[in-house]
Amino acid sequence: MSSSRCYSLIQRVTVGRMWTIEDVGSMEFMSGEELFCRIIEGQSNELEWNLQLFPNGVDNSCQGWMSLFLSLVKGPETGVQVKGKMSIVNSDCRDLVVGHFHKMLHPGERYGFRQFKRWVDVVDEDYGHLQDGNLHIACKMNVLLDSVNTMRQNVLVPKCSMQADFRKLLEDPLFSDCSLWAAGEEIKAHKAILSARCPVFKAMFSQDMKERRTNRFDIHDMDPEVLKEIVYFIYTGDAPNLPEMASKVIAAADMYLLETLKAKCEEALCSSLSVENAAELLILGDLHRAHQLRTDAISFINSNASEVLKTSGWKTLVASHPKLMVDLFCSMSSPGKPPTKRLRCS
Repeated sequence: MSSSRCYSLIQRVTVGRMWTIEDVGSMEFMSGEELFCRIIEGQSNELEWNLQLFPNGVDNSCQGWMSLFLSLVKGPETGVQVKGKMSIVNSDCRDLVVGHFHKMLHPGERYGFRQFKRWVDVVDEDYGHLQDGNLHIACKMNVLLDSVNTMRQNVLVPKCSMQADFRKLLEDPLFSDCSLWAAGEEIKAHKAILSARCPVFKAMFSQDMKERRTNRFDIHDMDPEVLKEIVYFIYTGDAPNLPEMASKVIAAADMYLLETLKAKCEEALCSSLSVENAAELLILGDLHRAHQLRTDAISFINSNASEVLKTSGWKTLVASHPKLMVDLFCSMSSPGKPPTKRLRCS
């Protein structure tokens, strides 16, 4: 048994910067063309950031959109945890368009919003985003730095292999004691693990039914690939295909009371919000009680109403979800909301 004494100093740095870009409404920009504002903070200038603005999109895939990023140029190799917001503000420093972030960043990494706001809307006088032709961008963030001093050489502890071991257990059917079937495809599994990690499976295995005696359990109305993703998460805590499957997996995670997986799906869907899918993700967030997804979708639609109402998802929203339409209109009339073009039903 080894012991040691160490001292940790947690440093919190609060950073605020107002960036004014003069006469921006009269300029034309190519896709990928960048404007940036440097931010240097810390007792010995150990932190250096860039606010990066791409008025015509960071690349051709988001041409016509204003892209906004925060980049860590210089900092500790272990990274820093940063939480804050970037926003377009008016002359009273009130947020007109805002994006929140909470991220671990390492030097050379950046985080931000590829489709922050349509550039034509930014320079449109009806929206009030420009003040005397100038664009004001505010960045406020809290940065956590962790400095640790120790009095001795640390014991080298091997990385925990539990996740890899449970993945091997799932992949090797030798000691499995049940079979899950979906659309004719079989997954060999272990009842003890499924029941320990999922209350719905625990209830299923506890019932005195034919399936309990045969150890074959048919999972109805579920795509085999979704079932594989759920079982893989139960065994490993990971869901490698979530970016492509989140809209399908969130329904199954909600049904099987896998709250962590559901939250991961919600996070992935919030990050994927776009003009094309905003209305559909609002419906999905409401259906599965994904509060943050619902809130972010409403905010996105309010900020991009003129584009969203041209999509097929908007037509579905208008035709089949009157309560959500009421919530959308109520959110538009709430105090403190930026001006937006009027939503219309079609």
